Amino acid sequence: MKRMLMLASVALMIDQFNMPNIRLLQEMGYEVDVACNFEKGNTCSDEKIEKLKSTLNEIHVRFYQVDFARDITQVFQNIKAFRQVNQILRKNQYTFIHCHSPIGGVAGRVLGKLNKTKVIYTAHGFHFYKGAPLKNWLIYYPVEWICSWMTDTLITINAEDYIQAKNKFHAKRVRYIPGVGVEVEKFMQPNISMSGKAFYNIMPCLIHNVNGVVGGVKVVTRYPERIPSLDSKILLFNADSGEFLALMDGNWITAMRTGAVAAHSVIHFAKTDWNTVGIIGLGNVARASMLMLASKTLDKLLTVKFAYFIDSLPFA
Repeated sequence: MKRMLMLASVALMIDQFNMPNIRLLQEMGYEVDVACNFEKGNTCSDEKIEKLKSTLNEIHVRFYQVDFARDITQVFQNIKAFRQVNQILRKNQYTFIHCHSPIGGVAGRVLGKLNKTKVIYTAHGFHFYKGAPLKNWLIYYPVEWICSWMTDTLITINAEDYIQAKNKFHAKRVRYIPGVGVEVEKFMQPNISMSGKAFYNIMPCLIHNVNGVVGGVKVVTRYPERIPSLDSKILLFNADSGEFLALMDGNWITAMRTGAVAAHSVIHFAKTDWNTVGIIGLGNVARASMLMLASKTLDKLLTVKFAYFIDSLPFA
């Protein structure tokens, strides 16, 4: 059976970006191995990593611990990791390597060249870009330029990286697979304006997941004289068969999602000793923001200050 190695500096890169790739490769007849650092450098919980390991075992993917350090200044640690990867490559006769992240990408390409193994490198956004710090250009650009000579296929996920790789680097093949941002033209929001400032907004979307593609439409209406003036509904369909899946209330989902983002921003960007929160308005989003924030700050005694119009209704 054909065998390939999925290589990254940390396990989170496998979990977030490559599980669909692994399943696709298995469907194509490949035996897939994974090599990365499961123990350090991940920005998720230990439980998440253990769940990833369990999933890899369930789908019969062998995985190897490699002691990569994400900090490029930890030279000796990464030399150790390079040796570990080299041992894995010598032990297994891989058809090709698919490597990710700057350090994993360097290891995969250099050692792939030494072991005469074809290499695909996915650049999840070059560290050098228009407006990037000078040190990024001085450190990362020369490394990527050198490694491009050892790259069979370089996959970029944004237009700037693609142009850079196509014009300046030397990979045998450069591909552009859009992975950042959206094509705005595809999601122009249709709306219907009514008399008296009433309107209908229609928001379509497609959601890709392991079970297929789900089509969704959110319809938002506003009638100033209605209470509440804003209302929304969400319809879900199986985008492959057209089967109707669900009609859902959109007000709660919208409010809680927006409130969660607000609470998340407060927790991550506020001063370390904060205990006062300012809320503008008394609507659903204000309520949701406070619910989310309170659920994540049980150890704090919060002072909440409101700014609202004199004729605003109080919380129910």
